[in-house]
Amino acid sequence: MMMDFLSNTIVSIATVLSGTWVLFQILERRSHFLLRVLGALGIAIVQGSIGLLQIPVLNMTSAMLMIVGSTLLCYRCKKLYFLVYDVLIAFCGFLTDVLAVLVLSTYYNSSISSILQEKEYIIIRCSFTTLLTFLLCQLLFTLIRKKHAIFSWYEAIFYTMLATGEITVFAYVCKYIQAYSSGMFLIFFLLGCLVLDVYIVVVFYRISIVRKTEKENALLQQQSEMQLEVYSDLQQRYQNSMRTIHDAKRHVRALESLIQSDHLAEAQQYKESLFQKLNELQPSIQCDNPLLSAILNHVFLKTEQRHIALKMDLQGEEQLSMLAGVDLTTIVSNLLDNAVDAVSELPEEQRYIHFAVAFQMGEIMIHVENPTKNDLKREGNTIVSTKEGHLGLGLKNVEMVVEKYKGHFKTYVENGKFIAAITIPTATDF
Repeated sequence: MMMDFLSNTIVSIATVLSGTWVLFQILERRSHFLLRVLGALGIAIVQGSIGLLQIPVLNMTSAMLMIVGSTLLCYRCKKLYFLVYDVLIAFCGFLTDVLAVLVLSTYYNSSISSILQEKEYIIIRCSFTTLLTFLLCQLLFTLIRKKHAIFSWYEAIFYTMLATGEITVFAYVCKYIQAYSSGMFLIFFLLGCLVLDVYIVVVFYRISIVRKTEKENALLQQQSEMQLEVYSDLQQRYQNSMRTIHDAKRHVRALESLIQSDHLAEAQQYKESLFQKLNELQPSIQCDNPLLSAILNHVFLKTEQRHIALKMDLQGEEQLSMLAGVDLTTIVSNLLDNAVDAVSELPEEQRYIHFAVAFQMGEIMIHVENPTKNDLKREGNTIVSTKEGHLGLGLKNVEMVVEKYKGHFKTYVENGKFIAAITIPTATDF
């Protein structure tokens, strides 16, 4: 009994430590991480005790709860992706333990029951299982980090249920034939399960790639549309300025004619109208980043038309040059366009937008604030539009761009005001 407990506990600890190590490189750690790891090891010891009951369904359930509980204890899990990771960790632990037993059974020409029960095999089995679990988890999650697969919540749940059922069936098979088989049947059975799992993983991966491509294409389309809108505005200003310059000589002659004929009042009026046209061609907002100036002037025209007060606080905006033009357009245009749409529904005296850019301690900070009256819907960490017929891609695309630069994007409502806050490090390699 003691040896069985020791064996189960070592396998459980190896699985937890392997999972904790590979997830360390993927998920965000909680505070007091080392203490939480000790708590996870305590969970592993409890699971080792449950394994003494030798009930496959109970063992599998407790093992999955052990891994999920350890993950939630040690890491911040914002989405259900971690379920896929936990299933993979559980599968690695189970696979390596089974593989260790089968290899030893075949090598020593002994039954599986003997390998599991006799003391001289337990140390070899546990050592083999621990080493393989670490190696397999490290290899598998190295590939995951490189591929950046995107899973939906229902795919994560489906994959979890499928893998759990598969491992449970395999555990039942092991339980009922372990006393009669030398291990060859189980080896072939295991290989069949592996082929099925590889196929499922490939299908999921292809689906995730298609989904990721669709999101990227939607983002690129929106970026292109926004860039085109901004450049169209610039083109219109350029054409107007060209017409004014072309007519400059005609305007000068008209002024000379009025002055020579002593029509000074008319000349003064003509001069004022000419100055007004020239002022319309002059950008209302100028800053150190030319593209930001173009975007803000484009938004400024919208706010003027809708009687919205646009308050700006620009400090260190030249640092925004580190962002690609399309990315800067996506962030600023989306945030400000959403703000314009939101405040346009309010009484005129309540319409204002506060846009601020600052550079502090090696980070670019972008802040947008506006009053709101609409109900807000949250998806993940962002708030999306509740307007009928609105796709709600704006803030999602902003989030994608910010993640690209390893920044942080936060949206929240405070005292009737919608606030979007972005922080992007400038010293990060992308």
